[in-house]
Amino acid sequence: WSAFYDLLLSLFDPDYDRLIVFVHNLAYETESIIRNLEEHVFSDLFASDTHRPLKFLIDEVLEFRCSYMLTNLSLEAAAKEYTSIKKLDSLDYDSMIRTPLTRLSMKEKQYCEYDILCVYEIIKHFREEYKHIANIPYTSTGIVRQELKKHVDYYYIRKMQNLVPDKKSYLRLWACFSGGYTHANILNACRVFKHINSYDISSSYPYTLVCERLPAGPFLKCPNNKFNTNKNRGYIALIRFIDVKHKMYNHYLQNSKCIDPVDLVNDNGRVCSVKSTKIWLTNIDFDLIMQCYYVGSYEVLECYSCYMSFLDERIIKFILKLYGNKTKLKGVE
Repeated sequence: WSAFYDLLLSLFDPDYDRLIVFVHNLAYETESIIRNLEEHVFSDLFASDTHRPLKFLIDEVLEFRCSYMLTNLSLEAAAKEYTSIKKLDSLDYDSMIRTPLTRLSMKEKQYCEYDILCVYEIIKHFREEYKHIANIPYTSTGIVRQELKKHVDYYYIRKMQNLVPDKKSYLRLWACFSGGYTHANILNACRVFKHINSYDISSSYPYTLVCERLPAGPFLKCPNNKFNTNKNRGYIALIRFIDVKHKMYNHYLQNSKCIDPVDLVNDNGRVCSVKSTKIWLTNIDFDLIMQCYYVGSYEVLECYSCYMSFLDERIIKFILKLYGNKTKLKGVE
C-alpha cells in the first residue's frame, strides 16, 4: 500500500491542484484504503449514502472518485457501453483456494490488466465529452443535471437554490421519507408460490413528473397546526395516533417510522397495531393510514405545508425529450 501511495505521488503534477484516481466501486475499496493509509490525512468526503462515497481526498492532492457511480453500470456493462475492448474469460473463483501467496498466471494477470484498461477507456470517453477530467460529473444523474441546465435560465437555477432546505427542515423531510411497499401479506409469509401473476406500471416515475402536481415552494408552519388534504397544497406533519389497529393483512405502516410506540404488535418490520405512537408523515401517508387502519383518535403536533404546482414547462419538455430517446432505443414506437 505504501508503494501504491508512492506511485500515485510520483504521478502527481505540482502544476495542478490534485491527481484524480478513478476506482470502479469505490465503496468496496474505501475501508481498505483508509485502513492502510491511516497515517495520511483524509478530507472532503462526499457520499450519496452510508458507505457510498462518490469522492474523497488524501493529503489534499489525491482525489479518489467512483467510476461505478458515474456510469451506474457494472464494469463489464460499462465497457460494452463506452469502449470497444473485448472481455476476457473471468478468473476462476470456485475451483481453487487463493491466499496472498497464490501466484497469478499470465492469463490471470491479463484479466486484471483488462479491468484497468476498461476503466481507463471509460474515463477517456468522458474526458473527451467534457473536455477536461475535472469537469466529469460524479454520478450518472449529474450528467442529466448538466444537460438540464442548458434548457433553463439563471433565474430558474437561483429559484432552485433558494428552495434548498435548512438543516431542521431537511431533517423533517428526511423523517417523512419512505421507500416503495415491498412487504408480504402476513397470511402468506413463509409460504412458497410456484405460479404467480404480477404486473408493473410502465414509466411511472416520468409520468408522475409530467402529469402530477409536486411541492413547488418551502414548507412553512401552518397556523394552529391545521392539517388538510387540499390537492393544491402538500403537507408534512408530526401526528400522534391512539389505538391503531389494522383493517387488512397487508400492513402499510413501518415500525421504523414510529416514535415512542406503546404496545406495538409487529409484522416483520410493519405495524399490525399500536396503542399510541408519533409519526412524521405526508398527507399521502395520512390518507393511506386512514384507509388501512382503524384509528381511535389522532392529534396534529406539528404541521407544515407548501403549494403544489406542475413542473416548469421547460422541464416537462426536457423529460419528454429524454423519454422519447429512451423509447426509440428500446424500439418502441
